[in-house]
Amino acid sequence: MAGDRSGHAVSSAGDINGDGLDDLIVGAYGANPNGIDSGKAYIIFGKTDTNAVDLAKLGVIPNIPLTT
Repeated sequence: MAGDRSGHAVSSAGDINGDGLDDLIVGAYGANPNGIDSGKAYIIFGKTDTNAVDLAKLGVIPNIPLTT
């Protein structure tokens, strides 16, 4: 997303949703969901096509805990 500094931290997340494809976590330390620069993490599920992923169109996924 413009201005949220997404992509400065990217990491493999394993297979979070159990579909057999590796998933990614993309950090956005400049995002403002809960205050100025509070940060946000996007979970990108693995896929077999090469189409781009639009972070602005990702939905909220309940019950997926993120821990450090």
